[in-house]
Amino acid sequence: MYFFVQAVAIAGWWAVLLVAPATRENFLIRGASFAALGSFALGDLGIIVLGSALVGIRGGRGWAVYAAWLVSGALLYATCFVVVAAITGVSPPLGACLMIPAFVASFTASVILTRDAHVDALSPSSST
Repeated sequence: MYFFVQAVAIAGWWAVLLVAPATRENFLIRGASFAALGSFALGDLGIIVLGSALVGIRGGRGWAVYAAWLVSGALLYATCFVVVAAITGVSPPLGACLMIPAFVASFTASVILTRDAHVDALSPSSST
């Protein structure tokens, strides 16, 4: 269920940025245009949002475990970027404050899906 929530939340965040331009200043690198932030849209929507939705649909079964780790990796990359930008003072800290818990939750959910997949694979009923 977490991955569905994540897909909706990130898609919603991009929608807010598009319809409410005043919100963008909370996430922009100092002196950069929205195009710089917008360059992350394809990765966010194509990998994180779509990937999260697919993991949610599959319920963590089969290839969905691998997709969950792909999503977590994409979130880690984005999280590192915004944390460094906030630490160096080139962007407001709000992006980092939102991304850190999102990454931790995605990572934790991926660990749980992996553990559950291994438990299911080892159960006697899975061999039939």
